[in-house]
Amino acid sequence: MEPQAIAKNKFLMQNKKRYSTGDSDLLNPYAVGYLLAKIWERDFKLQSAVLIDEIVNAEMGLANVLGINREHLRQKLDILAKYGIILAASQGFENDWIYR
Repeated sequence: MEPQAIAKNKFLMQNKKRYSTGDSDLLNPYAVGYLLAKIWERDFKLQSAVLIDEIVNAEMGLANVLGINREHLRQKLDILAKYGIILAASQGFENDWIYR
C-alpha cells in the first residue's frame, strides 16, 4: 500500500523506464506526516522529541524530499500541528520542538 500512497502524491513519476519528479501534491497533511514519520524513523530512531531546526536543516530531510525550501517546510509543520499529526511546543524560533 505504501508505494501507491506515495505515487498518488506525484513525488516521483515513472514513464516507461525513466523516473522524474512531479509537482508534488502537498495539500494532504497526512501524506506529509507519513513522510516525516519515515524520515524520523531513519534519522532520529527512538527519540521522542527533536528540535525543529534539526528537521528543517537535515541534509536529506523532509524539505529535500518534498522539494521545498526551509520556510515552506516550517509552514507544513505548522499545518501538521494544527491537524494533530505532530505535537509542537513553541518556545521561540530556535527552541521549537516536535514530539512524535
